[in-house]
Amino acid sequence: MFVNTQWLLEYLEPTCPHDELVRAFAMIGLEVEEHFELQKTLRPVRIGFVRAKEPLHDDNDMVVCQIETEKGRVIPVVCTAEHEIQVGWGVPVAPIGTRLPSGRRVTIGEFDGVRSEAMVCLDGDMGMLARDSGLQIFDDERLLGAPLPTVIEIPESLVELSVLPNRPDCLGLIGIAREVAALLDLELRLPATPAIEAEESTAPPVAVELQEPQLCPRYTCQLIRAVQVGSSPPWLKARLLVTRQRPINNIVDVTNYVLYEYGQPLHAFDFQKLEGGKIVVRKMRDGEQITLLTGKVIDASRSPLVIADRDKPVALAGIMGDLPSQTSMDTQDVLLEAAYFDPVGIHTTVRETDVGTEAGGTESSYRFERGTDPNTMLTAAANRACNLLTELGGGHAVGPRVEAYPNVREPIAWQLSADRFSSYLGMPVTAETIRDKLNRLGMDCNEGLQVSVPTWRADVNDPVVLIEDVARLIGYDKIPSQTTPSGATGGTRSPMDRLRETAARFLSDSGCLECRHSPLESPDASAWLNGDAGRIIQIVNSATTEMSVLRRSLLSSLLKAVGRNLRRGATAIRIFEIDRTFRADAKAKASPTETWTVAAIAGGDLRAFDWRNGSERLDFYHMKGLAEAFLEHVGVASHTFDPVCLAPFRAGAAATIGITPNQRPQESAQIGTLGELDRQVVAVKKLPFSLFAFELDLGALETSFMTAPQFHPLTQTPAVTRDLAIVVQQDQSYVSIEQLIRQTAGSDLESLRCVDLYRGKQVESGRHSLAFRLIFRARPDLEQAERRDRTLTAEEVSATMDRIVEALKRDFQAELRA
Repeated sequence: MFVNTQWLLEYLEPTCPHDELVRAFAMIGLEVEEHFELQKTLRPVRIGFVRAKEPLHDDNDMVVCQIETEKGRVIPVVCTAEHEIQVGWGVPVAPIGTRLPSGRRVTIGEFDGVRSEAMVCLDGDMGMLARDSGLQIFDDERLLGAPLPTVIEIPESLVELSVLPNRPDCLGLIGIAREVAALLDLELRLPATPAIEAEESTAPPVAVELQEPQLCPRYTCQLIRAVQVGSSPPWLKARLLVTRQRPINNIVDVTNYVLYEYGQPLHAFDFQKLEGGKIVVRKMRDGEQITLLTGKVIDASRSPLVIADRDKPVALAGIMGDLPSQTSMDTQDVLLEAAYFDPVGIHTTVRETDVGTEAGGTESSYRFERGTDPNTMLTAAANRACNLLTELGGGHAVGPRVEAYPNVREPIAWQLSADRFSSYLGMPVTAETIRDKLNRLGMDCNEGLQVSVPTWRADVNDPVVLIEDVARLIGYDKIPSQTTPSGATGGTRSPMDRLRETAARFLSDSGCLECRHSPLESPDASAWLNGDAGRIIQIVNSATTEMSVLRRSLLSSLLKAVGRNLRRGATAIRIFEIDRTFRADAKAKASPTETWTVAAIAGGDLRAFDWRNGSERLDFYHMKGLAEAFLEHVGVASHTFDPVCLAPFRAGAAATIGITPNQRPQESAQIGTLGELDRQVVAVKKLPFSLFAFELDLGALETSFMTAPQFHPLTQTPAVTRDLAIVVQQDQSYVSIEQLIRQTAGSDLESLRCVDLYRGKQVESGRHSLAFRLIFRARPDLEQAERRDRTLTAEEVSATMDRIVEALKRDFQAELRA
């Protein structure tokens, strides 16, 4: 929000130095984004004299001036004919490259083939309030080429303020002035806003019907007849230019001016274009459309709230009017609207209709979304606008103001305590101080510290906010700092803390980048989970739909990161995240449980920077190997991978991950999933390669991670190696075959590896050959002397191999391959 300090001082009495005013902004909680001291900022603007002027071809709205900016140098400058410029006048001229405080940067322009090499600056263009005609005029030729600040004194400053979302009352100059007055012990001087006395005491000329009182609790309108639409006076134009708004006509300019003054949006309808003498606040109906002032067409697909006449919508409520009912030079009667709209409803409409600027919304919706005042400020703004319209437009009010306010919003009352204020601020605060500070902010606080908070302070939902208000006015620098004593702590970390650190370090060392995302997401972000992860956990007070549920899987957040990286040209993906996921029973209404989870997604070039073989792509087995290495690193001695058909993985390329404590398959517990992500399910646009992912429950790994590793003495005896090749059905689970071999071989089996897979002519269709290499060695046993340092005999190993072959034939109909 842009604030001209001279303008703001009009609401304060007595006045104060501009520098002190700027320093006060930070003390009342408004961040100064940029500060233009106009006396310094406007030094590039020079005094140039108009030597010639002629119309731009046949365009009566533009003129070409030949302006001498320094002795002997005359340049062409194209100007609008709206403001009078005479030959011989000295005017402020900004050369090419000048950045004006109002935000405009002067560049070389071309209009119908005529080059413009500078800009003649109005007061508002330079961030100043209008002085007389709005254009500084000089007649002393000795001033040619002189910097403007050396010719006139410019005490004003232009300040860009950042207003926090919880302080909508500071989105108007009067709200800011109220805060400054309370801080600097000044008096707030409000504009005169007498209620309009209608010249005709007839029945209301228009009826108002609220069909959606929850979305529009209050709606008022005033009819003003016989207005004369035209150009606004210079002082009004300059003030709008200071706020970076374009002057249009005196009717629209008044509504924009009052919006900036009070923070209350207004809208002016051409009353002759409204049918039936009726205003209806309702939802848009099926088949209806509205063409906004920007030309954008809004349909009824989202059922937005609209302002309608008897037959049709004439405005998107609280956001923008429609094109047909806007005021024009032919307008004679104006219907002035002042209303209060529900902030959530306005925010939803802006998001769903994508109306307004690139950032979304309009000046009106920006204020309505944050919460305007339905009482004092609304009424004062409506009166102010009516007075200005009758003063600048020459019209007169007809009939009483029409009011629809079925449920009046009352001020909130709180009972305060001086002891609580003192406790929170760490210093003694008297009841008199509290009462004085709050009353200065426009609140009504009595001697018993019962305070009534006006409705323009939408942020005061707890007495703690009032404690902060008092602290601001006392001055944070005056609140003493005290050292908080604390004893030494043990600094211990939980097993889960250490497990998370170990997991993050391992995955980082493996070439993955760690991500951190919000635990909130949209309801459809993990729609592929369906009911697998329990019911959706909805946030009651969510700010947006995109952050309204607790995430049930880390993969949904990681996939968003994948999309962002791919849009920026990534050729490989290696990312992981460690955080909590939240689940609740699909049927029971028990409290949701949170689980520490680790998830990783990888894909693309396996070795992107290896010139020897940079084209190899990461596949399922690379990801499986990473998951296996991770499990071994955190102490899992035995694990299984069982094929499964499960979203969001591609059918035939997914598995569940289980752990088998002490090699007891009957106690196997599923701890996660692994697989190739289905392109149709994850919906990542323009995916150039396959993505693979795993997600594991870290809580299930905590026991294994904390179990101390067992020491086995080294043996000095040689190993015995045997190879085994069998033919089995292709649909047989490899995991089951390996488990059977290990169980049958017993403790002397030191190593088992699959060394070959063959499918071809030598094996019948539907079957394949698996070749294993088994290494046997007598395992040292400190308890049994006969097993110490003993070499297994060939007969013992052969007997074990025979048992393995028989078991494979029995359970899998396996045949030895010749």
